[in-house]
This record gives sequence, C-alpha cells and structure tokens, in this order.
Amino acid sequence: QSPAEPSSARRGPAPVSREAAEMTAKRLPRRMRWRKPMSPKHGNKDFYKGTGGHKFGVHTTKGGYVMLPHKAVEYVAPNLSGFNLTPYVAHNTPKLARPDVSVAPAAEAAEGERS
Repeated sequence: QSPAEPSSARRGPAPVSREAAEMTAKRLPRRMRWRKPMSPKHGNKDFYKGTGGHKFGVHTTKGGYVMLPHKAVEYVAPNLSGFNLTPYVAHNTPKLARPDVSVAPAAEAAEGERS
C-alpha cells in the first residue's frame, strides 16, 4: 500500500483479531458454528460419501460384480534392467543379538495353573 492510497482501497480481507473472530462466531447460528464434516447420517437419501475407494466394475441385477478393465488401475513400473538396487539398510549396520526364547518356562507355568 502506497502512502497516497487510502486504506479503504486495500484488497483482500482485513486482518481479524482473535476477539473479533470469537464475537463473529457468537453471532452465527449454532448449527453453523460447530459445522463438522458431512457424514451419510446427515445427508439426504442419495448422499453417499464413501471412503475414497474406486469402483472398478458394476453390480449386476443378480448380485454379481463385473470388473471393467478400463476402470482398473494400471501400475507402470520403470525398466530396472541394469539398475543396481541398493538395500534400505546399509551393509555395515550392526546386527542385533536376539535373546534366547525358551518355551519350557512358559509351558511349566501353564501346567501349574491347570492343576
């Protein structure tokens, strides 16, 4: 904003303080203040939210399902011939010693509980 330009000519929303935002929220209807994400319980009979899945076919009238190849996701992997794959873990990572696990103490404890 230049000094010659009046403050009313500014573009965009004016900065709002926290107090002003809370007062605005108090003036809104209660239903709009606490608006949560839409769920199928609150929609009309045709509202279907889903879970982000994709339909790869159609349902038949007899309860079956027909896959449509043009709707299926096709993953194209790059050509890795001549590419040296490297491990996610470095070769010089120290190996951890596994503790010896014996079944005998657990089996003896289980037999002691039964008798």
